[in-house]
Amino acid sequence: MTKPVSVITAAAEQLASGKLSTRIPKEKDDEIGKLANTLNYMAKKIEKNEQLKNEFIASVSHELRTPLTSIKGWAVTLQSMSEDVFFQDGLEIISKESDRLNGLLNELLDFSSLSSGRLPLVFDKVSLPALIKQVVQQLEPRGVRQGLKVMVQIDESIEEISADYNRLKQVLINLVDNALKFTPSGGLITVNLVRDKTEAVITITDTGVGISDAELKLVKDKFYKGKSQAAGSGLGLAIVDEIIQAHHGLLSLTSKEGSGTTAEIRLPLN
Repeated sequence: MTKPVSVITAAAEQLASGKLSTRIPKEKDDEIGKLANTLNYMAKKIEKNEQLKNEFIASVSHELRTPLTSIKGWAVTLQSMSEDVFFQDGLEIISKESDRLNGLLNELLDFSSLSSGRLPLVFDKVSLPALIKQVVQQLEPRGVRQGLKVMVQIDESIEEISADYNRLKQVLINLVDNALKFTPSGGLITVNLVRDKTEAVITITDTGVGISDAELKLVKDKFYKGKSQAAGSGLGLAIVDEIIQAHHGLLSLTSKEGSGTTAEIRLPLN
């Protein structure tokens, strides 16, 4: 009796965590078997609805890109033709808001593609020390402007891993950007890379505002924006989590309100 029940419990936990492709093997045509059939039917319907939702998001995002491109183009054109300060300021706002919306559409497309498995990852040999240095070099000037200190500690002996270079770079930029966004002037951001047995461990730690225990449980959920005014679309961490999972890795966050946040990425070395 206990074995089939434990199998169903384990499968239900996987479904609850978002692994909608999970199915429960039916061993007997009894009450337990009927329960397995019901859960499999439920999972199939949820998976189909999730697919329809992702397809709808992708379709709407594509359709919105065309008018946004026109709005942005005409705003820039009219801005160059006008000498009136009031009109120039208004057109500048239109141009910047168009860029912001375009960024949101890109995030929606990324997330829907990653969730549905339609976004192919291009795996190649990637040097994590070189990638981390490049990302820090790219974002460090912003930290200097904000009065922040950025420190890097890297184990140079870590060998190349098989990964999608552009997607991992997207992950690191997003996490370092969050650290910069939520750390006040005078703060410290540290980026570390170490080896832990068969894993490469990247940690990004800041001395920023931190996250409450209640919010920490939700920050990786899609469209969760939090209470901070600096919060973005609510998709950034969800996309990061999807990319890390696609690399058979793990993303975890630890934080204490008022004392900063640490994002940890674990990636297999082999």
